[in-house]
Amino acid sequence: QDIQNTAKVTGENVPPQEPSTTVEVYPRNPKVESKKTAKNLQDKNIEVGDEIEYTIQMRNTVSDSIVKNAVIEDQLPEGLEYVPGTLQVDGKAVTDVEGDDNGHYIQGKVTGKLGDIIDVEWHSVTFHAKVKADQAGKSIQNKATVTGDGVPPQEPTTTVEVSTPETPTPPANSCGQLGRVSLINGSFEEGPEKGSYNNAFMFRESEVPGWLTTDDAKGEKLIEIWDRKQGYPNVVVNYPAPPDGNRYAELNAFENGMLYQDIKTTPGQTLYWRLSHLGRLGVDTMQVRIGAVTNNPYNTVVQKQMSDGNTVWGTYTGTYTVPKGQTATRFGFEAVSSANGNIAAGNFLDDIFLGTEPCVSATKSVSPEGQVKTGDELTYKVTVKNDGGDVAAKSIFTDAIPAGTEYVPGSIQVTKNAKTNSITDGKDTDSGYYQDGKVTVNLGDLPNTDILPDGVTVQFKVKVLSGYVNQQIKNKANVTYKNLLANKDQSVDTNEVVNTVILKEAKVESKKIAKNLQDKNTEVGDEIEYTIQMRNTISDSIVKNAVIEDQLPEGLEYVPGTLQVNGKPVTDTEGDDNGHYVQGKFTGQLGDITDTEWHTVVFHAKVKAGQAGQDIQNTAKVTGENVP
Repeated sequence: QDIQNTAKVTGENVPPQEPSTTVEVYPRNPKVESKKTAKNLQDKNIEVGDEIEYTIQMRNTVSDSIVKNAVIEDQLPEGLEYVPGTLQVDGKAVTDVEGDDNGHYIQGKVTGKLGDIIDVEWHSVTFHAKVKADQAGKSIQNKATVTGDGVPPQEPTTTVEVSTPETPTPPANSCGQLGRVSLINGSFEEGPEKGSYNNAFMFRESEVPGWLTTDDAKGEKLIEIWDRKQGYPNVVVNYPAPPDGNRYAELNAFENGMLYQDIKTTPGQTLYWRLSHLGRLGVDTMQVRIGAVTNNPYNTVVQKQMSDGNTVWGTYTGTYTVPKGQTATRFGFEAVSSANGNIAAGNFLDDIFLGTEPCVSATKSVSPEGQVKTGDELTYKVTVKNDGGDVAAKSIFTDAIPAGTEYVPGSIQVTKNAKTNSITDGKDTDSGYYQDGKVTVNLGDLPNTDILPDGVTVQFKVKVLSGYVNQQIKNKANVTYKNLLANKDQSVDTNEVVNTVILKEAKVESKKIAKNLQDKNTEVGDEIEYTIQMRNTISDSIVKNAVIEDQLPEGLEYVPGTLQVNGKPVTDTEGDDNGHYVQGKFTGQLGDITDTEWHTVVFHAKVKAGQAGQDIQNTAKVTGENVP
């Protein structure tokens, strides 16, 4: 405490005074400050299953004082689950057990013993807790208690808001699905050719991509895989060929085992599953388990049981809707019984699929884009991708050659896995053909883009035909495929690409001839017929406002009324038709020339006196607004 002592000094003729002094008695009285924070270790909005780091801090704010026996405690609320081994006191890890150090976790309560605090630094207790499954959309308030001898207790508090998972926005290319789900190595074709445990058909779990097993009867986890092509075991030839590929698994490697995979999923998704099953020594029985991922694979919910003999593979399908809050799903296959009771022989399994439906997207482009001209070649490219889970089976691409074009023979190409192959036009052994105005390519079973990221690209060429100026060339393709999971045929159209046919550049050809109407050598007084011709030599182009002019030379005299334009007589007067003769010049106005025919101006002229023995050169002029 502080002890203040005040004296009083007086006199009859002076104002009184009160001199004072204070004695500080040590140690001083402590004063505690505390705070609490919560941090999502996933660095995002807090959701069910997220791990939160809680930090409770306290300090003495008064120098030269002591907080004796300082303790921080935190009773975890119902919505949180402590993460074992995460407790720290003043930055040092402590065990969860009471008595061996200065911290512990017992019966839902975190305790950190800080001892006597003689400084003014922050002291802390830190631990991690996970948000429980039923807390979506709720607030979790967590209150700690900070105590010390001689100081009032404090209760620093923090609240976290647990968000409700939104329905995921589908990716732009996902055809509305929540997200791709696809099981790995469903036909057991991946991995080494032979197993490393005793026999070629006995694989260690780590050698088989995607799969986990419960079969550890031999002291380690083993998966039995038969291979018809490799011929192991040698009795493989006595059984029907597998539905897919060359290999298949036997669930009963050494016991009634269970093969399973854990896959990330989205709540609300509908997953499809498919499998093929065969008995070994007779009728064997297995069951499908699907459900939440837990520590015990056998806790997974049984969905369906199936039994098959050893002569024909049985095929089974089903669906599963992912429950709320389940972001990972286990898919398991368990041997139930074998024909002769031998737990080391039975239940062959192949052609397994678990996931979302196929989802084909087809995107079309054309080169060049926009405006084109007669005779131009257009290259159409269509990229086909499967953005779903299962294969798009028996996929077929078709594209009708659009009006205004013709197919360029031998131009079909298919690109897959960065390799481009040319396809013949005939129906033969390759994957495509051109027939009846349509390009067809068999794409086969189209895997998803996890396996085939760039999909398959089909391209071919067409040539723009004459006669389509100012018209549009429109084209889109179609892809059909089989959805094996829903057992239905589906199709998707590409986007439409459009080109506009514009005029080509015109090119003019012209000539001029002179004919003596007296059909003899030209003499003074003879009448000569002059013909000036012009034409556009380029189809699907236009010569705008074509004009033929001829300034008569001095040695000639026009014969009135002989002027013709395109074979039709016109007057010599300007303005009443498309021709005239004014001041020694002939003019024939041909208008817009859109064809490639010859267009003419014809007139007669007489040879004037005085021209005997002379050469008379007559030069016409042919013009158009858009040609030289």
